[in-house]
Amino acid sequence: MNKKITRNILLTTVLILLVVASVTLYIGYPFTSNEKVNVKGTSIIYQNQIVENEKVKRIDEEAYVRFSFVKETIDPTIVYDQPSQSVIITMPRDVYQLPTGEGAYELNQEEYDLHFPVTTSENGETWLAVEWLRKVYPMYFHLSEYALSIYEDDSTRQVAEVITGLEEKQTKVRQQSDITSPYYINLEPGDKVYLIGEEDSFYKILTEQGYSGFISKDAVDNIETITLQAETTQQSRKDITRLEKPFHVTWDAIYSAAATPSEVESKPGVDVLSPTWFSLIDEQGSIENFASTDYVESAHAQGDEVWALFSNGFDPDLTHKVLPSFEKRQHMIRQLLDFARIYNLDGINIDFENVYLEDGPWLTQFVRELTPLAHEAGLIVSVDVAFPNGSAQWSRFLEHQKLAEAADYLMVMAYDEHWANSPEAGSVASLPWVRGNTEALLELVPSEKLLLGIPLYTRLWTEETLENGEVEVSSESFSMEEAAQWMAERQLTPEYNDDTGQNIVTYKEGDKTYTIWLEDETSIKNRIELMKKFDLAGLASWSESFADEQAWNVIDRQLDTD
Repeated sequence: MNKKITRNILLTTVLILLVVASVTLYIGYPFTSNEKVNVKGTSIIYQNQIVENEKVKRIDEEAYVRFSFVKETIDPTIVYDQPSQSVIITMPRDVYQLPTGEGAYELNQEEYDLHFPVTTSENGETWLAVEWLRKVYPMYFHLSEYALSIYEDDSTRQVAEVITGLEEKQTKVRQQSDITSPYYINLEPGDKVYLIGEEDSFYKILTEQGYSGFISKDAVDNIETITLQAETTQQSRKDITRLEKPFHVTWDAIYSAAATPSEVESKPGVDVLSPTWFSLIDEQGSIENFASTDYVESAHAQGDEVWALFSNGFDPDLTHKVLPSFEKRQHMIRQLLDFARIYNLDGINIDFENVYLEDGPWLTQFVRELTPLAHEAGLIVSVDVAFPNGSAQWSRFLEHQKLAEAADYLMVMAYDEHWANSPEAGSVASLPWVRGNTEALLELVPSEKLLLGIPLYTRLWTEETLENGEVEVSSESFSMEEAAQWMAERQLTPEYNDDTGQNIVTYKEGDKTYTIWLEDETSIKNRIELMKKFDLAGLASWSESFADEQAWNVIDRQLDTD
């Protein structure tokens, strides 16, 4: 009886062990999966990476990608214009407007027809046609049934072939780098695949049909590297460089048509005149015009170029009503180009100040849209800027780096360190203040694109001690001649001030102390030396009417001195 029980126990134990072993083998052994799964939608491959949460949309046999994808990966300068419901694309020589849902687009203000809409909208999202993007952007596009591959021009990728003599399980393109993973497709010997990555003993591949998955490294051979070429070439900016650096622009402050002279007096050291002729006057984008053909002809006769200034009138509310609209921006551009043609101008100088922070990017966009068309007309585009890190509406709204990319030159208004209503008296632009801020600006703007603004004016500061002991500060702007006359009347001799790099004069009368930080030969020399030290493109002086004859001669000599 005991022997029989013992035998039964042994048999039961053996059976249990066999069952456990079988289950363990079934669970643990990597059996090859023969489960086939389908691909959903058309993926996007960008520079060998699958873009997460992005698919191609197909509408009436055309393929589209999201506007947001294009902005994030292909063109950060592309914008959507809400008032016209259009996508705006700017290139070095071209400006495109792509109205949503229309079989037409505008190129440099000329309309062109298409058999399909370049842009479409669905559920509040804007989409762009791949076929059109392929013809505009200098990138490689390849669209297959299940994938859109996008690469930068001249990128490389590896291509391989499936070898012969393989078992079927080795040629399956699987979801994961594991033979137990389901598969999408079974490849044939000789099929081409693109290698876009690798994990352990598997390559991550893209098939010619657009399947993206994993295949054993042993399944492919004849790996080679190919170079991908874009259908269109990279645009370059039209070269309209005419001036040798360093050159000198002087602003000519003109605030009425009657104040525009018919003849321009020749001034040594001046290469460009920038009369303040154009100003924004209404919310449709209309421009007031004080220009004169006689003025331009006179300037050209003495060898000077004319870069007419266009101002926003320092009106933030009016600017806000105009800049965010593509149609209004284009209206301003058309007027400026017409004025340039009528008066034979050489350039346009943009001077938008006191702008809301939210409108700063729209100023950049305005310059992006203006520059290609201005270049086509032979015009140089410059933009007046303040130093970074000032107040929101006078400084921080400016996108210095992007403006430098869009325009030919930036002219930094390196003055008003102490402005007219400053709570304390001080220099208009002390040398250390200019030096430090210019160094900071050059971290954003290439030196060859920057002109150093210099003041040709100064301020007479009055500090009056009141009965309660407080000091009241006020100022009055002086031209160079007015400052010299004020000192002569009081027989004052200025002294050099090391802290500011300028001559300074102080005069006391009763409870009032008068101080002038002078702009003269000394300060001009120091500023030009600073400009040369930073290897800038040149100078921009404010303004022509404040200077005396000596100032022009000093500028002329210093610019010619190595």
